[in-house]
Amino acid sequence: MKRAAIYARVSSDRQAKEGDSIPAQVEALRKFVVDHGYILAGEYIDDGISGTKYDRDELQRLLEDLEKIDVILFTKLDRWFRSVRHYTAVQERLDAAGVGWTAIWEPVYDTTTPAGRLIVNQMMSIAQFEAENTGARIRQVFEYKAARGEVLSGNTPPGYSIQENHLMPNSDADNVLTVFKTSL
Repeated sequence: MKRAAIYARVSSDRQAKEGDSIPAQVEALRKFVVDHGYILAGEYIDDGISGTKYDRDELQRLLEDLEKIDVILFTKLDRWFRSVRHYTAVQERLDAAGVGWTAIWEPVYDTTTPAGRLIVNQMMSIAQFEAENTGARIRQVFEYKAARGEVLSGNTPPGYSIQENHLMPNSDADNVLTVFKTSL
């Protein structure tokens, strides 16, 4: 019997709400293990970490455990990596250890054939492009808001409220100022 490790990752609450939640991934992966007669060799879950990062705690733990694993299961390729460089480095380690992988919701990926490797590499490039493009758009929005003096998040310091996208003193401002002055 093959020993399967499951890997799940989500980087944001938005992704979790769109169906990529950790519980949904883990449930599907556990079912796949049972349905295919694998032995569950471990569960590795990186919650709140971008796929563009290589230094993910659970990914690193997974890589340390390769001698206990025959196949790594994850739901979709973008849950695995969003960086071609990092993917390639890990794939070399997997190849050296004789460990394969399967994206259970995307069965088109097959790294045992030249065509399959080509498809994986192309999709990894697209995933990396999407991640970098998203980051650039977010930075542009933040720069635009900062240039206009607008608030970048919903968090406000005591004594302030957000009004028309700007921080404005509220009814607690005098009390906060008094506390601040007396604590000096």
